[in-house]
Order: sequence, then C-alpha cells, then structure tokens
Amino acid sequence: MPHTPHWKWYVAVTALFAAALAPSLVPWLPAGPYREWLLFMALAGVAELAPVSLPDSNGVVSLGFAVVMASLLSLGPLGAVVTSVAGGLVVLFPTRSSPFTRSALPRRMLSVGIIVGATVCAAWAYHAVGGPVSLRYVLLSWWMLPPILLASGTMAVANAGFVVLARAVLGLHPTWREAARNLGVTVALFGLFTPVAVVMAVIYPVMGAVGVFVFFMPLLMARQAFGSYMEMQNIHTRTLNALLTAVDIRHPYTAGHSLRVGKYAVAIGEALRLSKWDLRLLEYSAKLHDVGKLGVSEYILNKVDPLTHEELQQVKEHARMGSEVVSQLGFFPEASRIVLHHHEWYNGKGYPEGLKDREIPLLARIITVADSFDAMTAYTPYKRALTLEEAILELERCAGSQMDPAIVPVFVKLLGESGAIRQVVRQPLETLRMYTRAMSTHSSSAQR
Repeated sequence: MPHTPHWKWYVAVTALFAAALAPSLVPWLPAGPYREWLLFMALAGVAELAPVSLPDSNGVVSLGFAVVMASLLSLGPLGAVVTSVAGGLVVLFPTRSSPFTRSALPRRMLSVGIIVGATVCAAWAYHAVGGPVSLRYVLLSWWMLPPILLASGTMAVANAGFVVLARAVLGLHPTWREAARNLGVTVALFGLFTPVAVVMAVIYPVMGAVGVFVFFMPLLMARQAFGSYMEMQNIHTRTLNALLTAVDIRHPYTAGHSLRVGKYAVAIGEALRLSKWDLRLLEYSAKLHDVGKLGVSEYILNKVDPLTHEELQQVKEHARMGSEVVSQLGFFPEASRIVLHHHEWYNGKGYPEGLKDREIPLLARIITVADSFDAMTAYTPYKRALTLEEAILELERCAGSQMDPAIVPVFVKLLGESGAIRQVVRQPLETLRMYTRAMSTHSSSAQR
C-alpha cells in the first residue's frame, strides 16, 4: 500500500470513475436496474472509505447518508437497503488508522447494523406514506416533500437511537446528555445532506452516471475540507487532554480533579441556561483552570506539611501562569481571563487582583463553586474528604463571602436532584488509592 496519507483518495476517485463509466464500457452488462444498483453501491462504498471523526465524540460522519437517500429516491426501498449494505461492508475493511482486530469486530459489526438498520427504518417510512419508487418516472413536485423529509428524519432519529443502543451494548453507559447531543448533530448533518441526495436523484435520470460522478466530486472535496477542520478540532481536544494528564502526573492525589470541575461547571451553566458557546468556553476554562500548576514545584504541590508563606505565594502564582498558558493556546482567547480569576472571592479577598462581586467574570464565579466543592470532597494526605452533606453545608456557609450567593443554591439543587452529578461526586474516592500507588512507586524508584 502506498505510504501516503492520501492513498485512500486515489483509490476512491479511481473506483468512482470506474463505476461511473462501467455501464458504457462493459456492453455485456445486462440492461435494467443492475447498472443503477452497481453505481450507487460503488458510491456508497467510496463515501464510507474516509469518514470524518467528530470532535469530543466517538461518532463519525460520511457522505454515505446522501448516497443512501439518493438510492432510496432512485431505486426504491430495496435498492436503498442494498446500497446501505454495500456501504456498511466497507466499514469492516481494516485501514492503517483502524486496523482489524478481534476486539474491534463487535464495534464494526454494530456500525454495519446501525447503517443498515437506519436505512430499513427510513425505507419503511418512505414507502408507508406513498413515496414513489423512482424519480425517473415522477416529476419532482411539492407533494413529494413529506415522504422525503419523513424518510430523512426517520433515518436520523433511527441512526441516533441505534448509536445509543450500541454504546449501551458495549457497556459504555451513554447519558441522556450524550444521546441528545448525538441526536442534534445527526439531525443537523442529515438535514444538510438531504438536498444533496435529492439533487443526485434528479440528475441521474437526466445525465446518467457521468452526471452523478461530476456532481459527487465537489462533495468529496468539501468532505476533505471538512475533515481538515475536524482534525484541527481533534488536535485541540488532544492538546487539552495532554495538558490535563501532565497536571495529574505532577499532582497525582488530585487526579481527575480538572475533569470533575469541568462536569460540575457545565451542569451549573446548563442550569443557568447559558448559551452553547458559553458552555463550551466554560468547560474549556474549567478543565484548564489548574494548568498553571505545571509551573509550581512538584515538592510544593505534593507537600504533606503546611506550606510556608513563600510556598503559598508560589502556589497562588498558578492562576497567572495558567492564564498565560491558555492565552498562548489560542483556542478560546476569553478563557485566559476566566482562568486568571477563578480564585477571586465574591467579597474581594481572593487573588490575584482582589476583584469582587460582578467584577469577577460569571464563568470564573461558576468555576470557583465547582472547584471549591471538588476540593472539599477529594481525599488528600493532609485532610479528610467531606461527606456530601458536609460539603453542602460548607458551600452554603461560604455563599456571599468566597462564592457567588446566586450560584451556590443552583449547584446545591443539582446535587440533590441530578443522579449524574452525584455519580461524579463519588469519583474522588478513587484518587486516594491512585495517590497511594503513585507515592509507593515513587518511593520504590528512589530506593533503587
């Protein structure tokens, strides 16, 4: 196989071109629907060759949906199912980035099942409301819009539902929030691809396979551009995870602290009905709020005895250092100010600038509550963890002094009502074991 990152595109374009010209180059190919079926099966296979991974998700997206929908409008329900099977079988092929392993086989088989199952649901819905078998014999008009939209919507909902079911089968325990986000992304993407499918179905009877090929090529180019954008988003996510891992390694007994603070902060932001942009900014800032500790001495971070005044001042510098790190990353410029002020107190007695009340950015005030709560409930070598009830009492005691009195009740209510939040609260119980193992390994290495 050629050692080039774009070899799949050469294969895809060659296969597509061959499929488009095959009916005219192979005179012995029987007349009738076979040629059309081979064309759409080839297109589906090419579309599934290079799916795009979505950021912050285990999902992928490809042009396969557009091809399957076009085959539904051109070949009817049975043709759409056969086309989806052809595209699904490509998912089973090993690639350099996703080699074939026995452990990966169940995931690949579930992916094929999702593709085919969603197509069957869409085909059934399309047929049930009287969708025509082929646009070749029907003039496109407004009365066809409901069957097309119903088929597209059914496929989107079925796809999202099957994904949740597959994750549950694999033991990944999907949450309602993940399911809702997956449904939203799927519906949006399928909504964008539906007009593409209609155009492909209309072009084919008029211009034949070559016309579909000419139309499909710009879509492949657009997919390449979209893939590059998604890769940048995934690089951003990997950079963030690398920084969090580095912080955990230097400060092992608070491992997972930043991730938990991110979950608490987002839950508060959702309760306050922040915009999606603000929620993303909040999660990003919350996860990186302690990144400045990479510039603090490991001896000070892991010191069991009380810190001296000089050592405490070094720890306080982590807010400024973290702000500088985040500003250099450049993903969310606004996050730098939020990270800088996450240790400000509502009464003005915090650091680094002694801001008070509404002078402190709202997202920083949210992180203060989330950060303080996780610190209270986490085990460390020099203090015991508070119980949930004790932590709630402490939050209420500090409302109006250290924390925003309008945010604390919101979080306390979430702690009482949200099962997902209470599950996150239990996670610090594992950090003491992790710290003990880390210190034991460190001591053994030092003795050697």
